[in-house]
Amino acid sequence: MAAITTDRGDNLSAPSATGDDIHDLSALATRDPRAFERLYDRWSRSTYALAHAIVGDAALAEVVIEDVFLSLWRRPEAALANSATLADHLCSAVRGAAQSLKPDQGLAPLPGGCTGTRSP
Repeated sequence: MAAITTDRGDNLSAPSATGDDIHDLSALATRDPRAFERLYDRWSRSTYALAHAIVGDAALAEVVIEDVFLSLWRRPEAALANSATLADHLCSAVRGAAQSLKPDQGLAPLPGGCTGTRSP
């Protein structure tokens, strides 16, 4: 498990990226619901923890991860298009979804280890 540390010092455990992510994203492109379930089971806890750390509200964090996983279902090919790993994509997607829910409020910065973009 990879660890992401928030600016408040909270450690958020995230699963390490594996070939399983790539396999499941490929299967998700064919609308395989079991692949979606596996990705959700693997990543929902860490994305919820990240969303909660950013928005500071349990109900809003649930809305954020719902948006993130719905987007993943709709466009699985986007998950790695601009991100080095699925973890980076999810970090960025959580941040974007949180920002859209609270556009007029400052949000906590992305935790260390959560870049959200592919390195050049």
